[in-house]
Amino acid sequence: MEMSLKYIVLDLDGTLVHHTNFHPHKSNESYEHIILSYKDKSGCLHFRPHYKELLIWCHDVMRYEFIVFSSASEDYVTRVTDLLFKDLNFYPVHVFDSRHINIITYNKQLNWIIELLGVTKNDIVCIDDSKDNYQDHKDRILLIEEWDGYSQDNELITIRNLLLI
Repeated sequence: MEMSLKYIVLDLDGTLVHHTNFHPHKSNESYEHIILSYKDKSGCLHFRPHYKELLIWCHDVMRYEFIVFSSASEDYVTRVTDLLFKDLNFYPVHVFDSRHINIITYNKQLNWIIELLGVTKNDIVCIDDSKDNYQDHKDRILLIEEWDGYSQDNELITIRNLLLI
């Protein structure tokens, strides 16, 4: 019997990363971050604690495929996604950004993804810091506290445990 693919839809800002327009102070450098420059902006991109462990566990143990869905610009979403999945042996099967938001109503994004992939809602779990993004499918979202860039955070460990249920 062939198993159907399972997907996790990931939000970026506030969920997996936090972008600031300033560089971190020495006291805040206990977690992974990089200086990010794109177009005429620069700033510091902070990676949420435990993000890499969650991605590896979801892919290697739970056999999820990833979809990134963000309302940010194409350039930003591509660069951040590349950084998040750097050095991993997998990459999201789809990456959606502000160009795609223009063709759908934002809170209907899961309907659009389901139709695009030809799957049922039970094949998808969404991890996001905003419940408004999935109003039609509240049972498919693992709502996570918005991350403000500080290292004392274990939300992704909680998400991992919820995926086991």
